[in-house]
Amino acid sequence: MQSTIPLSAARPVVAPPPVASSAGPPACVAAWTAVVRTHLPHLSKAVARVLALGSLGMVLAHSCGLTSVACTVAHLLDIKEGAARQRLREWCDAKEDKRGAQRQEWDVTTCFGPLPR
Repeated sequence: MQSTIPLSAARPVVAPPPVASSAGPPACVAAWTAVVRTHLPHLSKAVARVLALGSLGMVLAHSCGLTSVACTVAHLLDIKEGAARQRLREWCDAKEDKRGAQRQEWDVTTCFGPLPR
C-alpha cells in the first residue's frame, strides 16, 4: 500500500526566479539587496550585494552549504558555479587573501548592532 504525505507536511517547493538578463540581476536579487542595504546602511554596495546573494541563495536552496548556495546563485545570475562559489568564499576572506586590486576587508561585528532592530 502506498503512503501519502499530506500537502501541508511536504517541504514547500520554491521555483527559482528567472535567470538574469543583460539588463541586470533578477528583481528578487535587487529587492533583497535593497532590504539588506536598508537594515545595514553602513555596508558598501558591494558587500551588501554579496551578503544579499548569500542569504537569498540559502533561502532558495533550503541549505546553507556553500556548494548548494553557489549553485543557486549561479542559476540566478546566469554565471558559472565556480564564479559564484569564489564570490561567496572571498566575501569572508581577509583583504590580502582576495583577488583583485580594489578589494576591501570589512568588520563583521559592525553588523551586530542593527540586527535586533
